[in-house]
Amino acid sequence: MVPKKKSPAKRRSYKVSIYQIAEETGFSASTISRALRNQPEIGAATRELIRQHADRLGFKFRVFEPRITNICALIQTQTGQTSLFSSFVEAIMDGMWHYCTENDLELSVFGSDAERLNSGDLGRVLGRRGVSGAVVVNASEDSRFLLRLNQERFPYACVATAPKEGLASLVTGNNEQLTQRAVAFLRQVGHRRIALLDSLSERFHAGIERRAAFMQAMAGAEPLVISHRDLAGPAQDDFEFARVATRQLIGRSPRPTAILAMSAEQGVSVIHTAGELGLAVPRDLSVLCFDDSRLCAFTNPPLTVASVSYQKIGYAAARLVHRRIDRIGEEGGQILSGELVIRESTGAPPPASS
Repeated sequence: MVPKKKSPAKRRSYKVSIYQIAEETGFSASTISRALRNQPEIGAATRELIRQHADRLGFKFRVFEPRITNICALIQTQTGQTSLFSSFVEAIMDGMWHYCTENDLELSVFGSDAERLNSGDLGRVLGRRGVSGAVVVNASEDSRFLLRLNQERFPYACVATAPKEGLASLVTGNNEQLTQRAVAFLRQVGHRRIALLDSLSERFHAGIERRAAFMQAMAGAEPLVISHRDLAGPAQDDFEFARVATRQLIGRSPRPTAILAMSAEQGVSVIHTAGELGLAVPRDLSVLCFDDSRLCAFTNPPLTVASVSYQKIGYAAARLVHRRIDRIGEEGGQILSGELVIRESTGAPPPASS
């Protein structure tokens, strides 16, 4: 009986991934993906080199059912931050949710501090989560990861504030106009000693604009500005910052007759702290804040606000990202107009201070 010849051992099969090609060629995974899909932002020579390498390794794209576009709320956190969701973040995400719901898109959330966002391959991290584009929340001068997103042409928009790398993708309110309207209103009813709680200008573009507009609008009056670096004690969040700052301001002689706060949380804290110190709002102290929220209408008294709806900003930012994902036009950032909503927390200054 003639023994059967042994068939040659079958070569063990394995799937070649984009990340393997990226490791061997030195290009990023997103560049590999775009090159293999013949996307025009990748140069012809680079596309050909990557394609040849993929063919040699036997790479094949896996066939999937068309996936739903996923827009991510990419939230940059700060040192010492105890909660991811402030009223600002919630309002932005509410606007994003409305846009995504109307357009059958997925909405996801990813939060991390600037150090981690800067040190990793953020495009790859988001790609592995199925993210198609991102709305960046709380971008600051520390947000160096935006440079890489720009280089990779990753679709994103910043909301409310951004460093210079993200200004072309910024969706925000008209900070100069809002600040001037707020100060003009307070001066019109008789206030001259107005204080600004400046918790933003050290880190955020929006704060820089608001502080500059405040100083310009207060020409000929008595501006007071207090920031984190002026505080006698530490302040971990907006509530605590406003509490400490208000105590310091009210302890001055002469004290301010009106306080302009940078956020709804600060406005609430100012009213509460004034009450603790025996002052009535607005009889003894007028309070006005930026950035309306549901909270502002239910304080005692209700807060006067200078605001652009953050729901509208979140909606517009999600729309911008969606258009960039689908490569519809060359739409850039957007500046939305706001309004002054006058409620019971503001009035004329005390007669003795006039």
